[in-house]
Amino acid sequence: GQPQSINSTGTKPVTQNFSVDISPGREEDGAQYWCEAKLELGPEGPKLPPVETSQNITATVHYQPHLEGSSHPDTIRVREGELLRLNCSAVANPPPTYTWTYPSGRREASHADVLTINSTTVSDGGKFTCSVVNLLGNVTKEFDVELQANPTGIIIGVVVAVVLVIVASGLVAYYCYRQKRMDQYNVKEVFSRSHSRHSAVPTAD
Repeated sequence: GQPQSINSTGTKPVTQNFSVDISPGREEDGAQYWCEAKLELGPEGPKLPPVETSQNITATVHYQPHLEGSSHPDTIRVREGELLRLNCSAVANPPPTYTWTYPSGRREASHADVLTINSTTVSDGGKFTCSVVNLLGNVTKEFDVELQANPTGIIIGVVVAVVLVIVASGLVAYYCYRQKRMDQYNVKEVFSRSHSRHSAVPTAD
């Protein structure tokens, strides 16, 4: 603050009270304040005037939560099965609590400002909401998560489909081959029976 002073020509000790008004913002939370009294004795006094300093006073400022980033960041894209980390950092005094709302509607209260999902699933795609609350107010932050299919799963699916097609084709080919052989055997059997029924009969000369 601005220095305050009083001029006196008396030689007796006096007691003076000084005050200063401070309206600190959240940036001043934890700031140090002190008072310093200096006795100017004029040209006949010591070159370095005596100084008395009070004890430090630490300011405690209470304020509602303030997000450290955007309240609605860009869409987050993550592959299925990968790590998902959502940061909802905020400053507040008293310290806030965090409530996370999942796309499914499930709510989870926490003192952590970061939500971590080690392995994402299909249900993790959608909007996550982070609510930051203390005694003086609240603020929310939304995350849009776009879940992308894992290429490994797609490759496995394609391989399985190809294998099934090959197996099915093999079974069809085998069935056709077997049916063809059976038809050949049936034709041979018919001719054999027909030949036995039409045996040559000897004629008299």
